Amino acid sequence: MPVESVGNRFKSALKQNQDLIALIKQLRTSATEQNKQRIDRLLSSDVDDASDNAAPFEIRNTSSPEQTLGESELSAEVGSNGETDALDEDIVLNGTTQSTGFIGKSSEMQWFWRLQRETKRLKQGSEGSEGPYGPPGTSAESSKQRIAAQKQRRRQEPDVAISTSTFYLDGDGVEVDYTVDPYAIPTIEVAQRLLERYMNTVQDTFPVLPKKAFSSQVRHFITSVAQGVPMRVPEKWLAILNLVFAIAARFSHLTGVDLHSDSQSHVVYQSRGHILSMYEPSLIHQPDLMRLQITALYAFYLTTVGNVNR
Repeated sequence: MPVESVGNRFKSALKQNQDLIALIKQLRTSATEQNKQRIDRLLSSDVDDASDNAAPFEIRNTSSPEQTLGESELSAEVGSNGETDALDEDIVLNGTTQSTGFIGKSSEMQWFWRLQRETKRLKQGSEGSEGPYGPPGTSAESSKQRIAAQKQRRRQEPDVAISTSTFYLDGDGVEVDYTVDPYAIPTIEVAQRLLERYMNTVQDTFPVLPKKAFSSQVRHFITSVAQGVPMRVPEKWLAILNLVFAIAARFSHLTGVDLHSDSQSHVVYQSRGHILSMYEPSLIHQPDLMRLQITALYAFYLTTVGNVNR
């Protein structure tokens, strides 16, 4: 890009900046006393910069030692210690905190947590933490001072537990009805409808099951049950079938495609699948295909009921 073009853009941006400063000065007259002080602090740091930059455009050497920035001049989103994965609370304290899930710097929990802290700070009328900040540099001592400064800033911030920032339902647990008959099968019409609903909505995106083979097996099985001579099938296969029904029933409830269906029918199917698969000591057995399919289907079901972190 030609230097002249860059210079024109710089001058245009500078003119816009000066217009914004003039507008802020006009708005200051109708602001509250607290906001006037904030505007004055903002203008005192920016007006001088704007006037200095009004000089003719020139290419500057950004690697000058005088321009080395400390942590206070950097955003926490570009690698400073401002929002590292440091915790001031015990997240294994109870079931609610344990279900929080991933709370790293890039997680939605961290974003929502920071939003809660900022909201609470504004409600308290606090101007926020203005320091201290650690020095720049890559030495061990500089890093140590930045971490110490970060801890001190956090002590000045509103106390908001990160476990309160989750908007999933993992803390509510999973409903399991142990009184259901795990070997009960719905009618042919209901079973066929739930199977087709699962295959048409989930299977193509998450091909956990062999579509044609499993659909054929299910049709033969429910037909034999209706005729009074049920086929002998493994309990793990029955668990898979019930989890398929549970996911399809949950989809029907969430989308309202079946207005006559019971909103809790997915709990019944999930309970049957859970009971049929709970007796195998999977921790000491070699994993097989059916066990993997059960695990994948159960994980997908938990997502549909809001237990994302499980």
